[in-house]
Amino acid sequence: MTKADLVEALRKDTGLSKTKADAVVDLFLDEMFNALSRGERVEIRDFVSFSVKDYKASAATNPKHRRKAEMKTFKKDLEAVHKEFDALIKKTKQLVDKVRKSAAEDLEKAQALVKPEVIAKRTANALKSLTRTMEKITASVEKFEKEQVAKRKKTKANAKPKKVSVKKAAVKKPAVKKTKTVTDTDRVLNIINRSKKGVGVPTLTKKTGFDDKKVRDIINRTLKQGKIKRVGKGIYVGA
Repeated sequence: MTKADLVEALRKDTGLSKTKADAVVDLFLDEMFNALSRGERVEIRDFVSFSVKDYKASAATNPKHRRKAEMKTFKKDLEAVHKEFDALIKKTKQLVDKVRKSAAEDLEKAQALVKPEVIAKRTANALKSLTRTMEKITASVEKFEKEQVAKRKKTKANAKPKKVSVKKAAVKKPAVKKTKTVTDTDRVLNIINRSKKGVGVPTLTKKTGFDDKKVRDIINRTLKQGKIKRVGKGIYVGA
């Protein structure tokens, strides 16, 4: 985990802006550094503790030249992790070893149960059983086919000659004349054609029983077709 991760976690948990969360983390770290620089001990219960140790001046040997030299006093930051972390790491390691050992034992047992000779023998027995079954099925099919051939031969030998039936000539029925249907237009034209002086819309409406609009539509249509002609105002005769 980095400082940026700490800032992001603080921002999510508290709802602070990124700038404020970054300032809080910096303040926390600065206070720790200031306390250590003053020679104080920093302790976070159940997690970790920090302290500064003074090393006095002493004589030491330079490994390069093998000459004795005097070491100046210096300070070093010490970090003491809580014992619970060591216990947790130890338990984790024991658990991993136990799981590995159990997995290895299970694998050995599985390998001991799987014997190639037994599998090969079972496979051979299954193939033999399947072969015998197929032979029985083939024999049954051949027997059935022979029985069917024998039945067909017997049926042909016992079959009687078929009677030849003489079909009677079909008598044609006289054609029925279709009656010509008289349309509404034909009725109006017949009345107009029979009148020498011509007829008007009121007369056609009275004789046909049609309404005024229908009669006028028929007259307009037949005028366009050239079947009637106008001889006066509202009077029509056959063309």
